[in-house]
Amino acid sequence: MSNRHTQAFQGSQTSSASSFTLVNASDLFNLDLPPQEWVVDNLIGKEKVILLAADTGVGKSYFAQQLAIAIAAGLPEIIGFKIPKARRVFFINLEMSHVQMWERNRALLSGLDKSEILALESQLQYNNCKEGRHLFEDSWGRIEQTITENDPFDLIIVDNLYSSQTGDDEVNRDAKVLLAQIIKIAELKKSSILLIAHHKKHDSMHDYLEVNNIRGASTYANACDVIIQLAESNTEDGLRLFRITKNRDSSNNRNKTIGLQLDKDTSWIQNIGEVNPRVHFCNSVRINEQSYILDNLPKQFKTREFVRLYQDSGKKPRAAHNRINSLLEDRAIKKVEHGVYEKVE
Repeated sequence: MSNRHTQAFQGSQTSSASSFTLVNASDLFNLDLPPQEWVVDNLIGKEKVILLAADTGVGKSYFAQQLAIAIAAGLPEIIGFKIPKARRVFFINLEMSHVQMWERNRALLSGLDKSEILALESQLQYNNCKEGRHLFEDSWGRIEQTITENDPFDLIIVDNLYSSQTGDDEVNRDAKVLLAQIIKIAELKKSSILLIAHHKKHDSMHDYLEVNNIRGASTYANACDVIIQLAESNTEDGLRLFRITKNRDSSNNRNKTIGLQLDKDTSWIQNIGEVNPRVHFCNSVRINEQSYILDNLPKQFKTREFVRLYQDSGKKPRAAHNRINSLLEDRAIKKVEHGVYEKVE
């Protein structure tokens, strides 16, 4: 290392920065802290940063608006996730026109009763879209000022991250500056922030509900507490796939793929249960073989039943065990207990 670099490094070590406050492990263990507070159980925690990502046209804005209304109205649940109580929500639209927002809000509220709609007067706020969408402007200064001037919001939804800034969303340096501002805004009045993002261009024949397929610098995904991803089925019209791909809190739903469908009578999205994502992303030979095997087994089966089926088709027992592992990897089956598996429909 050169003298110049050595001096610069030493200088950084002897700066006037304040030191960390220390706490020993024993004292930390004995702290009596309240449990994690949830805005939506096992999905959106209090004072968290959440990323919601999907392709254009999949319905991420519609889902986020339904989420905002459900939380603000204090509905019992949203796609099967319990809502403990009504919360104040601020939905910031930087993408849709005033007419589009009006149409969606009207459609979703038409499924509520009068008392729930009345509750929204104080619980849910939108930015006035008549002022224009302000695409690709630095919106975060305005967001910070709005938060400062109003009563606290439990959840702030920003639609979307890409159009809310002037920086390069693919550059980690720019992402770090923006994230510092976002976290500062969240901490102003102890809010959670949900950022809507996009997926990268991808080969639609593969499962792309993975964190590394989110558009933008990796810093965004790394900094978020929770990541939710949505996709469109390639094999079933109208079916959307929902997956929590990151959650710093414990969750039984992480990496499960849930099917979502729109109820045309109510205009609300419904949870139809866990699905096998591979079936909805591709139609390969492997999937056809997989379907044949599982069609000849009961919903819940034992390892020996699977091995016997493989032996009957002329394959070796060892190959059967490898195939079970690949089916688990594909999320076509799940393990119930030792030696017992269940098909994921």
